[in-house]
Amino acid sequence: MEKCVLDMLSELKVDIKNCRGQSYDNASNMAGLYTGLQARIKKHNDLALFVPCAAHSLNLVGAAAAESCYMATEYFMFVQQIFNFFSSSTNRWNILKTNVNEDLTVRQGEIIIFNQLIPKSLSNTRWSARADACKALSVSYNTFRKSVEEIAHSKNEKPSVKAEAMGLLGKFNSLETGILTSF
Repeated sequence: MEKCVLDMLSELKVDIKNCRGQSYDNASNMAGLYTGLQARIKKHNDLALFVPCAAHSLNLVGAAAAESCYMATEYFMFVQQIFNFFSSSTNRWNILKTNVNEDLTVRQGEIIIFNQLIPKSLSNTRWSARADACKALSVSYNTFRKSVEEIAHSKNEKPSVKAEAMGLLGKFNSLETGILTSF
């Protein structure tokens, strides 16, 4: 594999001796001192310096900061629970879609895209996905809550689903969740 890469570089007329800066995430397959890409490039060019990618490092700092706060961790878990609750059942998802469509009809004057109103999954690596998930919750808070309440009181749902819905409803009704959502 290494020879293949060197052949490709020479075919492109790129001299490995002129490649001096390396920056990528801190995964061992890339940044590994002994067997990672950093080590393989160093073998051909002693002047090549590795600097951890600032964006990846900042992402790690953001993740660690959010995880160090109990309330933030609990809130993000709640956001993910909402997505899991609705996406794990086509019936629940249809109830949510019906309520979102009703909400869209009421909000005719506003420019809102349907996709912004549905729950999103969190991502451990992309903080923009967390922002999208939190925005969806913020914009559709009452709609999500109404849908969960409808499921919690439905005669067609299993007791375990109704119990899960009641737990989510309790979190929707808490002051902390409201404050964190508006924040």
